Amino acid sequence: MPSAAHQQEHAARVMVVDDDRDTVSILAHHLQREGFAAIEAGSGAQCLKLARENLVDVILLDLMMPEMDGFEVCRRLRNDPATAAIPIIMVTARDDIDARAEGMRLGVSDFLAKPVFRRQLANRIRAQLDMIAAARANEAARSRLAGEAKDDGTDEPLPGGSGRRREARAPSRAAYLSVRRDGRRAETGGAPRPDRLI
Repeated sequence: MPSAAHQQEHAARVMVVDDDRDTVSILAHHLQREGFAAIEAGSGAQCLKLARENLVDVILLDLMMPEMDGFEVCRRLRNDPATAAIPIIMVTARDDIDARAEGMRLGVSDFLAKPVFRRQLANRIRAQLDMIAAARANEAARSRLAGEAKDDGTDEPLPGGSGRRREARAPSRAAYLSVRRDGRRAETGGAPRPDRLI
């Protein structure tokens, strides 16, 4: 019987964003063969709309699109609190350092160069899901420690009126980025993950 984590992974919803319908169909087919649920978007505007209306775990975003390119879509996703924490994997035929640097500055989580192979795609998505799970576990641990501190009376004012001892709870995106900075650790007992950029 599949584990709970395995079942959760295969319930993940992945949005495919590309102005080329054939590319969208191929990537969606790859995702479905790996057990993911695919949400298809044919433009940046449609991506923004669907991301607000659906629970999306990962976005596969094409860079070179008319009207609104991947950079602009990424910028808008990151500026919207409802979508800011969704991992974005940029999929593009353009594989230069400047494009990657700009994508990283805007908050792209990972990059894939076309042509995209099914197993490679699935591994990159699972890496993002691992980091989400680790970020959520980190937040849960913070909340638990904050509750224990309160029960122990450490939420009382400090001597001299210098404030209260209170564990601050980081927002979801901050926790996610913290996991990436700490060696991209997932739930592997703290073992660091290698950089996953191609």
